[in-house]
Amino acid sequence: MIVDEFGFLPDSKLLLPRGRKGLPPFTLDLSAVSTAEKRIPEMARATPLMLPDLITAYNIGILALARLICVVELETKDARRELEDSKALFIIDFADDILRQKNIKSSVDAREAASRLNPDVKAAQERYDFLSTMSEFLQSKRSAIEMAYHGAKKICDVFLRTPDNTNYGGSNG
Repeated sequence: MIVDEFGFLPDSKLLLPRGRKGLPPFTLDLSAVSTAEKRIPEMARATPLMLPDLITAYNIGILALARLICVVELETKDARRELEDSKALFIIDFADDILRQKNIKSSVDAREAASRLNPDVKAAQERYDFLSTMSEFLQSKRSAIEMAYHGAKKICDVFLRTPDNTNYGGSNG
């Protein structure tokens, strides 16, 4: 399995770490999102016959992203809890001993600084940061597809004006 540094697999899948350590990574299927994104340039030459199909593709992409964002957000919350647990465990069990060995007066800031050097805390922080960034990435994708959806709806409104509609260029009488 070939994975790039950001977790992208070659077949529209995203491999992400779990929020809690020790659990296997999980895969998100981005194929519906990829399909919707690939259809965004079609807005430049959209016709009334294409619009229902475009709107449907955008809707499917938005719904898929909403589900994926929820999954990533859940894992992000788990990662945040894991980070807090790792920090607390380090501060309670090890921080005072390490600070005492280095002749540093124990304080909240000193214990916090010492916890940042702990490998478990670092790993938990990296997991949390990565999942947070992926959540933002998916939200930006959703925003782009939503803009295309609303653009298609506007075009649809322009093409589907009728004499009964007050926006129609003809007379209403």
